[in-house]
Amino acid sequence: MVVLTPLLAILGILLLKLIYDSLSCYWLTPLRIKKTMDMQGVRGPKPRFFTGNILDMASLVSKATSQDMKTISHDIVGRLLPHFLLWSSQFGMYVRTYVHKYVYKLIKLIQQYDLYNFILMKLILTVAGKRFLYWNGSEPRLCLTETKLIKEFLSKHSTVSGKSWQQRQGSKNFIGEGLLMANGEDWYHQRHIVAPAFMGDRLKVLILFWSLTF
Repeated sequence: MVVLTPLLAILGILLLKLIYDSLSCYWLTPLRIKKTMDMQGVRGPKPRFFTGNILDMASLVSKATSQDMKTISHDIVGRLLPHFLLWSSQFGMYVRTYVHKYVYKLIKLIQQYDLYNFILMKLILTVAGKRFLYWNGSEPRLCLTETKLIKEFLSKHSTVSGKSWQQRQGSKNFIGEGLLMANGEDWYHQRHIVAPAFMGDRLKVLILFWSLTF
């Protein structure tokens, strides 16, 4: 009995830690991230516990691909990524917190003159662009379409952002862990190695070679 008591205590502590880590990973941390993004005006579809928006994405893709394409077209985003088009139109028109008060005043003014549908769409798209947040399980995915914001994000925060653990595990057997899947310092190091190959002088030589070949 004397030996079993410490063992039971250790097992109890390990069980509590496992429960806390699971709750933190699948509920508490996503809740904090969602609250933080809501405060910045970035919203998205409501995630389900554990699965996030995976079931919603699967349902939309299944519906979009249930029938053959009517015509041959390169515009296949709506067929392969229907959730992106749907959620960008539903949630991708929220503005940042610091411009909310000004936009809402303009909205009220526009509504008074019955120009809401025409001007409001142009106003929001100009000020905000399309950005929204969705969940791949417990993992958040932030979708951006604003080129300036994407450039700023990649140039200033490249060492603290990158591909997720799920992405890297799912693709490592196909494309390895090279530049496409590297993160942080590994990405910076590999990018520094390949950067000279894309200098202007070398690209000019390649373009000349391609023009003579084709």
